[in-house]
Amino acid sequence: MAETLNLIQKLAKIRAISDVVAKEKRGYNYSYADITTILAKITAGTKKYGVSLIPQIVPGTANVEQSVSSTTKFTKTGEAYEAKTTEMLVTADMIFKWVNDEDPEDYIEVLWFVTGSQGDPSQALGSGLTYCTRYFLCNYFQIAQADSDVDAYRSKQKEAE
Repeated sequence: MAETLNLIQKLAKIRAISDVVAKEKRGYNYSYADITTILAKITAGTKKYGVSLIPQIVPGTANVEQSVSSTTKFTKTGEAYEAKTTEMLVTADMIFKWVNDEDPEDYIEVLWFVTGSQGDPSQALGSGLTYCTRYFLCNYFQIAQADSDVDAYRSKQKEAE
């Protein structure tokens, strides 16, 4: 007979199989774990244990505003000038809802926040949602983002045990 798990137990099992990812992407002088790498580990667990994640923006909380910043730059001859950058800042409150597929009344709602900044509001929202989801999942499941050597992280983890 198959073991029946509640949502907390299922999420703990998913956490165990998604404990570490490698930072394989580079951009803007940072290295980070790509959302597809994180989702591959999480979705493997959600499929195996019958858990759904339903993200939603809280109605009435979305805000879009123009953000203008300036930076002092210098020409090749050394003359200073102000370079202005205009971007759209998108913010909203989010709820990430975990649902036990076998018992939809067994769910957990986690309040979160999304923010994104780009030249176009739709790009700001899209990049904000990707960034928000990546950090939500990494924080919720306490996923370590190893520089590149996942096995070295696991060795340190074993030493700590």
